[in-house]
Amino acid sequence: MRISKTEFISCPSCGRTLFNLQDTTKKIQDRTGHLPGVRIAVMGCIVNGPGEMADADFGYVGSGPGKVDLYVSYDCVRRGIPSGEAVDELVDLVKEHGRWQEPPQAEDASLSLGLDLIREQDTGAGNKANATKGHHVMQAVAARAHRESGPDGLTLGSDIVRDSL
Repeated sequence: MRISKTEFISCPSCGRTLFNLQDTTKKIQDRTGHLPGVRIAVMGCIVNGPGEMADADFGYVGSGPGKVDLYVSYDCVRRGIPSGEAVDELVDLVKEHGRWQEPPQAEDASLSLGLDLIREQDTGAGNKANATKGHHVMQAVAARAHRESGPDGLTLGSDIVRDSL
């Protein structure tokens, strides 16, 4: 099965959790959520963490107060990293193993925003002004693709929009 987005595995947290699991997981998702096909486990403690992250490509495991161990598959490759540096170290590890891709450009984010605004209108959650704004954003993205890539760029952009709706 092909994975088209980053998958995150996390423990439910317990009294052994050595850091704020939700905040840390959010920071990791913000930095790595654009990596297709990568599985990242965020585990609160060393007791069950390594076993629970069974299918993860990379693991972030609390190993002591203020300390984190990083894993590649089942192998612990970095130990005792200060928690304030551990997310950056995780990103470096992903890069070292050739799994890193740069985040999407602002144009992709604009397209996503445009689609979100249109979906809000379609589901009744948004208003007509936002839906119109969404259409304008998507038109601007499509026009830029057309200028830079010719008619094929516009066709590709239209296909992406159609497939996303």
